[in-house]
Amino acid sequence: MLYTLNNNYVLRQELNDCYRLYNKKTLRSYTISYKLFFILEQFRKQSYSLEHLIEEFNVRNIDLSDFYHFIEKDEFFDLLVMANNFKGPFVKYKISKDLSSYTAYSPERVDFLITKHCNLACKHCFEGSSPSFEVKRISSSDTDRILSQFVSAKLLQKSEMRKDI
Repeated sequence: MLYTLNNNYVLRQELNDCYRLYNKKTLRSYTISYKLFFILEQFRKQSYSLEHLIEEFNVRNIDLSDFYHFIEKDEFFDLLVMANNFKGPFVKYKISKDLSSYTAYSPERVDFLITKHCNLACKHCFEGSSPSFEVKRISSSDTDRILSQFVSAKLLQKSEMRKDI
């Protein structure tokens, strides 16, 4: 039987060589070893049979006991799904297959661009998706000033939840 990585899971390589597995359904995050990351990445890229995986890793003399131990845990019962039952994600845009795991989506990563329009209300970002909207880049001194204000205010996170709901 061929297996593939379930769409509920996201593999992520952090910048500090920390490897993470995210469960989008339960919103849990797990730190995993590079070897486990590598094995699961194979299942993410294509369908594999467990027998083929065992053969490949035995030829390279790589121990798979930690992989077996990991997938036998109850919380990972749906980590690998049979490929013939696998339903891919409904995606309207083209996804490049060559993206590194640094650029992959992860729930803990937020990329943002602070511009001169930034009012920390994030409304301008939605308005800024208009083709007629002109973005004025912010200077490094302005960025330093904004970040120092964050530090002095002890602002560690900004809630994006609307207050009127």
